[in-house]
This record gives sequence, structure tokens and C-alpha cells, in this order.
Amino acid sequence: MLIESSEELSNLINKFKRRNVGNIYNVDSIKEMDRPHYYMSIILKEVRTDYIVSILLGKFLVIINNAKNQDNNCINIFGDLGKQTVQNYFYVLYSKEKAKRLDTYKYSFSEWKRENIDIINIYTNSIEHRIGALLIDWMREIDLLEIDLIRSLEDSKPKINVLKVTKRLSLWFMKQYP
Repeated sequence: MLIESSEELSNLINKFKRRNVGNIYNVDSIKEMDRPHYYMSIILKEVRTDYIVSILLGKFLVIINNAKNQDNNCINIFGDLGKQTVQNYFYVLYSKEKAKRLDTYKYSFSEWKRENIDIINIYTNSIEHRIGALLIDWMREIDLLEIDLIRSLEDSKPKINVLKVTKRLSLWFMKQYP
């Protein structure tokens, strides 16, 4: 099932890439709600599809193993996935810049971040969360995950959105182990 899901995710990501190839916009002309798509298209020009698929399937396995629904809180998962994706994007940019330099042994990731603070500052927590939500939408589109509103165990939060595995997994298990 994971191999099949991997292929489905790769196809969705590649379709997203093809749809957004060559689109050059002034970021200020893009509606706020469309900015995650814009930034994701920039990221996907640099970050490998197999990396995105691997973090998504890795997060899927974590969700399966979390016994408590609250551990699968959408806000936390969106943030984790968005941050991982953005950090990998930064590292890819850094690696490319490092390869161009003759003094590579002296050029650190921290130094790259200081030199590219304008890029770093674009990817706020809000943008990272929204990129993570976009990634999870791909998992929902291939019917691996669904979002459910549940009662929270914390008094300060009466209800929270959590990610749950869909029936697709149970059906797969029933086919494999009748």
C-alpha cells in the first residue's frame, strides 16, 4: 500500500509542478490565500519529489502509531511538515551556493542563512503551516488521511481538528490478511 501511495503522491506532486512551471508572479499581486501554492511551487523547483513523498509517508506512519487522537493535532502536523519542507529547501539552496564557492570548507549553513535573511524571513510560521496543510491535502486527495473534529482533553480547547487514517488502510489489511 505504501508503494502504491508513494506513486500516487509522486503523480500529484509532479502534476502540481507541471501546472506551475514558468509561472512568474510578483508576490504582492498574489492573494494571501494563494501564497502557499506560490511558495510551494518555488520550493518544488528545488526540493526533490521523493523527499516530499518520504516525509509525507513518514508522517502517515507516525499518525498510524499515535494512540491518542490529540497527538495527531492538525496544527502540530501542518507545522512539522511545513518546517521540514522549508528547511530542506533552504539546505538545497545552501548546497548549491556552497558548490559554487572555492572556499567551501569555510562556508557554513549558518553563514548562508545570515546572507539570505530576506529569503528566510519570507517563510514565517504561518506560511510553513499553510505549506504543511497543502502537503496534507495531497494525502487526503489519495484517501490516506481525513480530518476529524474531536473533543479535546484540555479545558481551554473544547474541540480540535485531528488527522485520522481513512478506511483505505483497513480495507487494504482485510485484503492482505483475510
